[in-house]
Amino acid sequence: MDSKVLVTGATGFLGKRLVKKLRGMNLNVVAADLQATDEIVSLDVRDKESVNAVLESSMPEVVVHLAAINDNNPNFDRPYDLYVNNIQGTLNICEAATRFGVRRIVFPSSTSIYGNVQGEDLPISEMTRTQPLTPYATSKVCEEMLVRDYVRRTNTKALMFRFSIIYGPEQKHANVIEQFMRKAISGDPIELLGDGSHTREFLYVDDAIDALAVGTNAPSLPYDTYLISTGNPIKLTQLAEKISKLIDPHAPILNIQSKGPIFSQYYDVSRAMTNLNWKPRVPLDDGLSLMLEWLRGPN
Repeated sequence: MDSKVLVTGATGFLGKRLVKKLRGMNLNVVAADLQATDEIVSLDVRDKESVNAVLESSMPEVVVHLAAINDNNPNFDRPYDLYVNNIQGTLNICEAATRFGVRRIVFPSSTSIYGNVQGEDLPISEMTRTQPLTPYATSKVCEEMLVRDYVRRTNTKALMFRFSIIYGPEQKHANVIEQFMRKAISGDPIELLGDGSHTREFLYVDDAIDALAVGTNAPSLPYDTYLISTGNPIKLTQLAEKISKLIDPHAPILNIQSKGPIFSQYYDVSRAMTNLNWKPRVPLDDGLSLMLEWLRGPN
């Protein structure tokens, strides 16, 4: 399809890459974010009139709604602001999409909505019960419900992607990969919570962008929700060892006592691989090298 696409949060970690990707696919992309530039349309998703004005002027067929506040920032202490931005912003996007005839909303959710899943219930799939444990995860559950409600009542369709931990160059809020790397680069011990036997999955940013591009451009898909990850969990001890070998084989690894049990994560991505014709292309070792190159460069 040759669609006009509106991307909110277009200057963010995912947004700027997605805009570039979609324009490379010869799609007509309107990039929107809080601060306007020659190439960015001013949009505050918290402001209903702002959202209506942008959609009325651009009349997109598809909206990729990336604008959100994340609570991974260790300095974040304002859950109210997060809820207003994420939930009210998504409500305004859904309402305007209905009003101005948007055909599809593409919405990035998060695997954080699953909370702690017991080992016998792994791997996690799209059907796994959600039990959010943070304000961000709670907001994503609420947003998914809002999107589904509008889909049920209108002609607008939706695709929701539940991403695992995304990493890559230029990420603003540190995840465990960046934390481990910065510790090793500075000569400090890599700190592992608990014994490090719990697993996580890490998705390189380009693979996340590929999934969003498919969701934006695919003519139709049989499901509205897709889990996007690698399907290849790694123990945190193994991750720390990989990073240590990359930076300093003698970098110390320090175990920090955990206040409670730490649950592993492992995802079934067969639905995305089958129906989206998508699969992760960047192996973890390659992604770690690219991340380290960025951290050591002039950024």
